[in-house]
Amino acid sequence: MAITTAISTEEFKRIAQLAYEGLPCVVSLHNNAGGLTAESTLADWDAVKLPATNGYADFTVASLPAGGLDAGSDDRWEIGGTAGANTYVEAAFTAEGAGFTFDTVVIRVGTGLYPHSVLVESPAITVAAGQTQTYRIQLLIDNI
Repeated sequence: MAITTAISTEEFKRIAQLAYEGLPCVVSLHNNAGGLTAESTLADWDAVKLPATNGYADFTVASLPAGGLDAGSDDRWEIGGTAGANTYVEAAFTAEGAGFTFDTVVIRVGTGLYPHSVLVESPAITVAAGQTQTYRIQLLIDNI
């Protein structure tokens, strides 16, 4: 006997609104020489964040907009930097002066104590003066 479950798109929308809509999203760059993980606190991550020099600054979306249903093959509720589905937070970091090097990207949503997610670069990324490193981030609620 088989059973099939379907989650309504209105439930996707409700969960996305509670989890993301209206909250700030901050993307920051770090040098993690230690053992920090996605389970480490934001205070621990802030201790190894790049200093605000050589053009580096955190990338911030002050208030995440309403997302939208991507009813195509993804069938999920997506949230990005602009309202609607199929949008992304385009976090761009442009270096000046001596540039900067980092090995970890930390994404925070809202004001919690822990990151939303952590991206680890291996090897570390060096951004020279005049260069830009961009991360295309999509937040989502999925039925998988």
